[in-house]
Amino acid sequence: MSKPLRRDIPLTDFSGQNPVVSTPPAMVSSLLVECLERISVLSSQALESETASQPTSPLKRLVREVQELMQMLSMHENLSLIHPFVEHQEKIQYMAFYDNLTGLPNRQFFEMYVRQLMKSSNSESLFYIVFLDLDGFKEINDTHGHEVGDTLLKHVSKRLRHNLRQDDIVARFGGDEFTVLLNFEANENLDFILRRLITSVAEPYAVDSLILKINVSLGVSKYPVSGESCEELIKKADKAMYMSKTKGHNLYTLNF
Repeated sequence: MSKPLRRDIPLTDFSGQNPVVSTPPAMVSSLLVECLERISVLSSQALESETASQPTSPLKRLVREVQELMQMLSMHENLSLIHPFVEHQEKIQYMAFYDNLTGLPNRQFFEMYVRQLMKSSNSESLFYIVFLDLDGFKEINDTHGHEVGDTLLKHVSKRLRHNLRQDDIVARFGGDEFTVLLNFEANENLDFILRRLITSVAEPYAVDSLILKINVSLGVSKYPVSGESCEELIKKADKAMYMSKTKGHNLYTLNF
């Protein structure tokens, strides 16, 4: 539930050149953090409520713009109201780049990281994008409620982090979708890493008094073979993930 707006703030008169009452910077920065928290939660909920058949709906475009605004705000060097309060600045940066529920990097962080990696990569660099979707999560959410669903997402996130290497990145892309960036060396076994992820996520989960089981579908794209832009790589991995769904459960499909 979103926090109510505070009403105990001294009013400021903007009719003249100088305000009658100035709001203390500490209070302003605190209110800004509260506002961004609400925006972060509401934007995530809005994205999750949108169907896959509306990838470019006005609501999704609006939410993306809001999230980009949060991202730019978190990086701005001239936020004079926030700079004296480092803990608030760090909190804003966290909300802009990390998922509130799981603590994983969010879509904005992931896409930014991929773009930066592509800019700094040489022609011999190699990495994979894995798009991961939980099969059966909606049914669990509908049957047992959102609290159980949220707890399950936290458990899945921990397993993904535990089964990836130090240089890999896992992010919550939205809803029950995750993305993984695999930094790769030529002698590493891609099949082994993907099967380890699938096996880990597909193991049963103990949530309260319930034993829950979900399946997972993976799609994989490869840089630079699958594309030379972040958007193209994610799109190819997403398409491969849907191909995995049509084949069965706990499978991966390569799109390169």
